[in-house]
Amino acid sequence: MKLKLINLILVLCSIFIVSCNDPAIPDTPNNNNNNDTVEEVDNSSNIVSDKVIFTVPENIESDKAFTLYFAPKKDSPLYDYKGDIYVHAGIVDESGWKHVPADWNTNIEQCKMTKVEDNKWKLEFSPTIRQWFKADNSEIIVKIGIVIRNEDGSKKGIEADTFLPVKDTKFVFKPIIEKSLPEGMEMGLNIKDSKLTFVLYDKDNNGNYYKDAYLIGNFNDWKINDNYRMFRDNNKGLWWISIDKTSDIIEYQYNLINEDKTVKVADPYSTMVLMPEDHYIPASTYPNMPEYPSQTTGAVSYINLSKQEYNWRYSNNFKAVDKDNLLIYELLIRDFTDEGTIKAVKNNLDYIANLGVNAIELMPVQEFDGNDSWGYNPCFYFALDKAYGTDDDYKDFIDECHKRGIAVIFDIVYNHATKNFPYASLYWDSTKQKPSSNNPWFNVDAPHPYSVFVDFNHESKLVKDFFERNLNYLIDNYKIDGLRFDLSKGFTQRHSNESNVNNYDEQRVAILSSYYNSFKDKHKNTYAILEHFAEYREEKELAEKGFMLWRNMNHQFAEAAMGYSKNSSFESMDAEKSGMPKASLVSFIESHDEERIAFKQKEYAIPYLKNSVSNSYERLKMLAAFELLDRGPKMIWQFQELGYDLSIEQGGRTGKKTSYLSKKDEKNRKDLYNTYKKLIEIRKNIFKSGYDMPYWDVSKEDWNRARFIQLSANNKNYYLIANFGTEQNRSFDLNGSNNWTELITEKVLNGKHIELEPNKFVIYRSN
Repeated sequence: MKLKLINLILVLCSIFIVSCNDPAIPDTPNNNNNNDTVEEVDNSSNIVSDKVIFTVPENIESDKAFTLYFAPKKDSPLYDYKGDIYVHAGIVDESGWKHVPADWNTNIEQCKMTKVEDNKWKLEFSPTIRQWFKADNSEIIVKIGIVIRNEDGSKKGIEADTFLPVKDTKFVFKPIIEKSLPEGMEMGLNIKDSKLTFVLYDKDNNGNYYKDAYLIGNFNDWKINDNYRMFRDNNKGLWWISIDKTSDIIEYQYNLINEDKTVKVADPYSTMVLMPEDHYIPASTYPNMPEYPSQTTGAVSYINLSKQEYNWRYSNNFKAVDKDNLLIYELLIRDFTDEGTIKAVKNNLDYIANLGVNAIELMPVQEFDGNDSWGYNPCFYFALDKAYGTDDDYKDFIDECHKRGIAVIFDIVYNHATKNFPYASLYWDSTKQKPSSNNPWFNVDAPHPYSVFVDFNHESKLVKDFFERNLNYLIDNYKIDGLRFDLSKGFTQRHSNESNVNNYDEQRVAILSSYYNSFKDKHKNTYAILEHFAEYREEKELAEKGFMLWRNMNHQFAEAAMGYSKNSSFESMDAEKSGMPKASLVSFIESHDEERIAFKQKEYAIPYLKNSVSNSYERLKMLAAFELLDRGPKMIWQFQELGYDLSIEQGGRTGKKTSYLSKKDEKNRKDLYNTYKKLIEIRKNIFKSGYDMPYWDVSKEDWNRARFIQLSANNKNYYLIANFGTEQNRSFDLNGSNNWTELITEKVLNGKHIELEPNKFVIYRSN
């Protein structure tokens, strides 16, 4: 009788709570879609069918008890389950799950469900939800997450996570205090005298905004406090507050509140952020790193107001070389040394400097998700990632580069950000795993086919203002000499697909030009490089505005490296021969994105090259000569000069790779390095002043003759000649002088005629 009564009460009071997938919550045990369907309450008969998860009472409140019921369907892994069932639960906000009583695979009595009858279990959250989770009275609770599992977590009652709305009875909305932002303030943290003013924009596409906002941090124990309630300047669409400086160390977040959600975000303009995963960064990389505050969740803004300004020794008067003589060395800090730090790269700068390059391009260093990455998953733009070292470590590296005559270029990722970027979190659709349609910074879906993560709307003035400020900040604060824009083809709102994304796009040209114009007057010598790969008309227009563009020659040079003449022409490498403005193409035979030529040669070359180490390295030297003795800016990928024969796919495409610095003294690699060094020296002597390049015979048809480049400079003639064949000598007659010096071997040639052996190259200079 008692059991029947319970069932009757449940029939009258229960309601199915819809489970939905929320990939924005990083710590949820599962993020698959839930395809379970549930019938609604039949009010005419007061019967609920196919109940899975429901609560009594139906509407739960933060400071009252409730009972959670679980009644699995027949296709559930927990249907007719005979063992124990547990609830994995947490209070949920936009930064994740918190106050979870136990780890996923830890079973505690508090989370153990009680069996009511066959295929029906319950768990009481008492005396109140807040107390059950041990949450502070100042914490706002609007949602809890639920996963129902067996003892070892191998079976789940519902595959997707379930989220239950909660009414917080402790928090009461108060009328917003309207107050104009003081003059001279900008977004982020403003420091003036002993006052700190914090400013956050939050007006959405529809003109709406959060109902309340608080500044929380180490100055108020991370709790909602009316003394730190922010003012609203609705004319400017922002929240702001000024507080007195009471400490040199400021850690803070913005806590924004609506009835149905709360979101805690760090300052989008933070110059340093603390992350929960920071404790994995070793002290040798980042000594005395501030400890992540246990009282909060998500990214935390951090500033030390007493920190001394960096003392630049060499950078204030540094001047980078002109574009025509630019020779870039691209590297990934993580993989260049065993330590994987910016300090370790600095300690090996002489290795790079001795090669003769005059610029280093760092793969992305702006704060990215996690500690192990290529960096193309940015979440903060004004902070450099701590996984590589301290802010002063980066500046010390740049200063030491400038001391050696080496410019520094940052690879920047403005096409997209991750969900952890604060402006993405402010308006995020957890159900669809995308920005909300009212997000004023981001597109719900990228209009172009190449995007990843969350796609910026570069037509938005908010986005333009943010990135124009960021560009100038990077140049001013770090004294860098150039910027390489990743995936610049995505800077458009024009809808396209794989077949037409390369077509001329005047909107894209205008957006990129606007960014360039934002810094070129103040920083007129700063390089601006695009990873673009669009149609000729668009690339030429951008080049005429001052941009340089990547020119990928990997496929052609890889074919030549493996001994295949088809598709091996080098003709498109040269800007002027391609009809582009002078020095507008940064050509390369390897970058971080391509399979390594030495690896492809080792795996797929013709037997003559694959089965002979000496032949394969001679071919690599030959390719280096044709790359480096073409005019215009060039780029070398890290360890290309050592015959980097480790596949890009080893350990996963973006997975950590072994440093090749330990291989630099191996004979063949050392010889290749020295050849690169000699070629760069020759290049600099030729291109340092006026020069001419009358002949450029590097097509497929030249394979069976001899490929050659003729140059003239300083009243001297130069010939680069190569025999790409593998069976017979090639004859070649030099024009002009009867007296020449071969610049690699320094042997003198009396006469004009040469016989070039298979797989050999020479560089002659008239005497």
